[in-house]
Amino acid sequence: MFYKVALLGAGGVGKSDLTLRFTQNRYVEDYDPTIEDQYTKTFELDSHAVKLEILDTAGQEDFWHLIDYYLQQREAFILVYSIADIDSYRTVQQFAEKIKNTLGTEAPVVIVGNKKDLEECRKVHEKCEDIIREFKYSAWMETSAKLNDNVTEAFHELVRLMWKRNTDRNVEIGVSDIVVEAPLPEPKSKQKKCCKMF
Repeated sequence: MFYKVALLGAGGVGKSDLTLRFTQNRYVEDYDPTIEDQYTKTFELDSHAVKLEILDTAGQEDFWHLIDYYLQQREAFILVYSIADIDSYRTVQQFAEKIKNTLGTEAPVVIVGNKKDLEECRKVHEKCEDIIREFKYSAWMETSAKLNDNVTEAFHELVRLMWKRNTDRNVEIGVSDIVVEAPLPEPKSKQKKCCKMF
């Protein structure tokens, strides 16, 4: 079973940390803005062999014009915000709205509040009910890539949501319904922004 998924969210919320923790079980303390990276992970879940191709997307505003490309190439999404950054939560709301308007309400989505190890700096107290209600196949959880808390669970939950959607559609759970690949648009800027977000 092979699926293509993507992590979306503002810069500095820990998308790369979550991806590296899940695929390589490592954590990098220093923040280095991602332009775009792709990882694969093969594992067993509920007695099924699963292979995920994970797109770790750029969070900087200079690259937000790529969102349509990301949505065309992926079938399920982890939307990441930092519990210590209210603006990053608003960004997740924007991405969720874009997914709903582009792919519809059946797109599998897991909302992740990362950096739960920064509880003393918490700015986001919502449990994302407003976003979850908009999607038929959705879930919310808080994670800490640093402490490896709930990271694997987030990716596993996304796979289970894809299975549920495909079962409801009477589709074999190993069949992906990715749309035809579109050419990657040129980035507006290749410069990295070095801003620390907590």
